[in-house]
Amino acid sequence: MSGQSTIAGQIPVLITRPEPQASRFAQMLAAAAPQARALIAPLMRTEDLTPPLPAGDFAALLLSSEPGALAAGRLGPGLPR
Repeated sequence: MSGQSTIAGQIPVLITRPEPQASRFAQMLAAAAPQARALIAPLMRTEDLTPPLPAGDFAALLLSSEPGALAAGRLGPGLPR
């Protein structure tokens, strides 16, 4: 990897996920690749909103992230189970 900067023989890896996912991934990275040095710099933060739920009988719910799934679980019993 010539031309890439290393710190004390370690390869820097920038992690931009929000917490706590960033720290969890950094721990997994350290275990799998000890030569990597995790640099945690979240570019976003999770903020729960309380949108009105649409009316209707839905057969499915699509969730695209762990924070989204956790937030959906807090919305209450109006969600399909």
